[in-house]
Amino acid sequence: MDYPSFAYAPNGELWWKLTRTPGKESAYGDERKIAAYLASTKKVGDLVTTRELREQLAPNPETPNTNEHLQRRLRSLRGERDGWLIASKKDDRSLPPEHYRIDKIGWHPGLGDRPPNRQVVSAKTRALVLTRDGSRCQVCGVGDGEPYPENSDRKAVMTVGHIISQHFGGGNDRGNLRTECALCNEQMRSEGTKPESVEEVWSAVRSLSTPNLRRLNEWLAQGRRTRDALDETYDRIRKLRPDDTARVKQDLAKLLGLGPND
Repeated sequence: MDYPSFAYAPNGELWWKLTRTPGKESAYGDERKIAAYLASTKKVGDLVTTRELREQLAPNPETPNTNEHLQRRLRSLRGERDGWLIASKKDDRSLPPEHYRIDKIGWHPGLGDRPPNRQVVSAKTRALVLTRDGSRCQVCGVGDGEPYPENSDRKAVMTVGHIISQHFGGGNDRGNLRTECALCNEQMRSEGTKPESVEEVWSAVRSLSTPNLRRLNEWLAQGRRTRDALDETYDRIRKLRPDDTARVKQDLAKLLGLGPND
């Protein structure tokens, strides 16, 4: 196949076949490879499949690309930074599974350096969001360092995610950020769905029971999901040193008159 001149890196190799960044020792990322491949082989309206990308991004046929997050890498090209418009089945239900349509070609390595990522959440904002949410996932409710109920061997790690994704215009203001555990954050980014309409959400609100409606009203009035005194006390205990936590457990058992086997 004849490729345009911009399909080739300075060393004469196709961008999407590189394993190392030109002039550096770091690995060459899949997002850049995908952008180069699509810009060199596709035009607006064309489709690309996950299988095609795995085959083409492999250095050679004997070593296929096995990146389990390849679809997410493809979707990450969408948005202000890289300027690609790539539709999936979630955007257009007529598309088959694992098929993507190129609606606009954006940045690719043949154009030069990649634009800086201006959507990175600052360390200060991240800390403020984690503190505001009590270092607890606002999606599933698990706390930082707690084991997952369905997998007690894995402890939750917190990060900060966007409520409305950057792809759909969500910004880095604290109102659009929330604490998410790593599992929920990965799921949210993989789904990449459009924001729901007010009508869709209101339908769910009206189906809630009166006690839940009152609780929801409290959360909305305070601008965050509130937790009762027991929840907050538990969070404070979790932040103690291990020996202090053990002391609280021991004193609590005494207070309740519990024996060692209770």
